[in-house]
Amino acid sequence: MKKNILIIETEYEGHFLTGYIKYILRSFKNHNVAITLLISSDAEKKASGQLKILRDENVNFSIETLNIKKNNYKTTLSLLLHQIKIYFNIKKKFKELIYSRKYDYIFLTSFQKIDKALVIFGSPFGNINFSGIFIEVKFHLNKYKISYSSRFNFLSKFFFNKLTQINTLKYIITNDHLLCDFVKKEKFKNFKKIKFLHDPKEFRFNFSKILSRRKLKLPKHSIIILVYGALIDSKGIKELLSIYKHKELCMDVRVILAGRHLGEMLNYFKNDPFVKKLYLKKKIFVFNNWIDEINEALLFSASDIVWVGYKKYSSPSGVLYQAVQIRLPVIISDDGIINDLNKKFHFGYSVNIYDTSSVIKVINKIIYSKDKHKIINNIIKFSNISRSDKWLSLFKKYHKFLYVKN
Repeated sequence: MKKNILIIETEYEGHFLTGYIKYILRSFKNHNVAITLLISSDAEKKASGQLKILRDENVNFSIETLNIKKNNYKTTLSLLLHQIKIYFNIKKKFKELIYSRKYDYIFLTSFQKIDKALVIFGSPFGNINFSGIFIEVKFHLNKYKISYSSRFNFLSKFFFNKLTQINTLKYIITNDHLLCDFVKKEKFKNFKKIKFLHDPKEFRFNFSKILSRRKLKLPKHSIIILVYGALIDSKGIKELLSIYKHKELCMDVRVILAGRHLGEMLNYFKNDPFVKKLYLKKKIFVFNNWIDEINEALLFSASDIVWVGYKKYSSPSGVLYQAVQIRLPVIISDDGIINDLNKKFHFGYSVNIYDTSSVIKVINKIIYSKDKHKIINNIIKFSNISRSDKWLSLFKKYHKFLYVKN
């Protein structure tokens, strides 16, 4: 019997539309399903590149839209009100959809956008079971000596615990390896609902370094460090570019900054005289736009090192997983979940990003170390356990009741 699946994504663009939905769609390939993708009307209009990536999976799906607008909330209250607004938009749209199609299961791929509203108002899907992908949980971080401060940690913990008690919620998928450990130790009533999966990342296109640099008009012989994704202040961009202020940097190092400029970075890239100087000297190469899959593969293939030296950044990183899949060493901040993961698998180099001399020493170590093969072997081991097909197999295992062969 054919299964009807609804996938809901409330974000507007970028990896939210492709990062998890692509793999959920792929998991249903060659299975008897009818899939509806519910996205914002803005995403349907502006995210043609991302929607093409989803269609390239060759899994049939129809698109429905939500009338929700982007909200740059600045306070906890405005965030909650925005969640409530999204919640009731979803509830209203869902009532319209079920008149024409009875859904067997629902996936929320940005669970963190309505989690508090779900606890307050209950499931908007009646008695239909659902799962959610929940990223950026933070209330547990202090327990693991990861710097994070919030007045509302207790409330966040309370809401998350209550969330797991919704009967029709079957699983919460998280990319935070510490969260599962935390809810088990804290004896959350339904801790078994929390499932950890590494971020699924891959490259559909493969290019040589020589070809990639030629296509992107990058120097042939320089050491190239890639900063990838939304270019926000927490990416540690200013800290990385500080290497150009030190005479200790004797090698020919260039930095690629690839992704949309957001927040205060808009002004930084446009007006900062130091950045302008670096740009004119071709020390930095700026790609200020959304990157499609081909250019994404070119950028990673052209690089020698990937910068994941984020500051005040306590979440996992999809960029890290992309780097290890293409066998590139990463530079990591010595604080946060990424650093904790690195302590277990040793796929990168942790450093105090505020100590520029230390950053330069790490760059030197990556380039000149005689033990380079050790880190490469660790990267290969980690990439093998975090491949996208591993994500798919575990995801299907948790939802095996949905998979009916054609």
